Amino acid sequence: MAAYSIYADQHLTLNTINSNKKYLYAFVVGLFVAAQIILYLFGKDFLQPAKNSIIETAVINPDCNLQKTPCEANFSENVKITFSLSPRPIKPLVPLNIDVSIEKLEIENVHVQFEGIDMYMGYYRPELSIRNKDNNKVNYEGNATLSVCTLDEMPWQANVILTTDQGIYVAPFQFVVSKS
Repeated sequence: MAAYSIYADQHLTLNTINSNKKYLYAFVVGLFVAAQIILYLFGKDFLQPAKNSIIETAVINPDCNLQKTPCEANFSENVKITFSLSPRPIKPLVPLNIDVSIEKLEIENVHVQFEGIDMYMGYYRPELSIRNKDNNKVNYEGNATLSVCTLDEMPWQANVILTTDQGIYVAPFQFVVSKS
């Protein structure tokens, strides 16, 4: 009889373990199905880049000289921007007119962030406003003033920041400003 009791206890223990495995398996499958449903319903929000993330940064054109002419930057899908500062020559403490033309891109807003390249000069980031709008081209304008530096020549970078509903495009433009 003692042998039967041990066998019955082992049999009950095995049934309990098998029963728990079934519940665990059902729980894992249910969790997996729930995760799939959540990803299906909300997945495109998780898989798309955040609206405030940088989608693309244009390559700096070393041949362009903002002191003499407007400069262009190109992004993928034939998106082109033109950036200009006036009056020329660009000088510190002289109010500047900023002009940005954007082709083939729907924009929510445009900023230009000015920053010193070799020396920290702080960040100056004016927002531009729409001047006019054609079929595939929008012109933005704004104003800025560059701070004075102790160096005779100060290299600057102007990052044109284009915010879209997909994310941010950045077009960097470099130029040198002389004190005299």
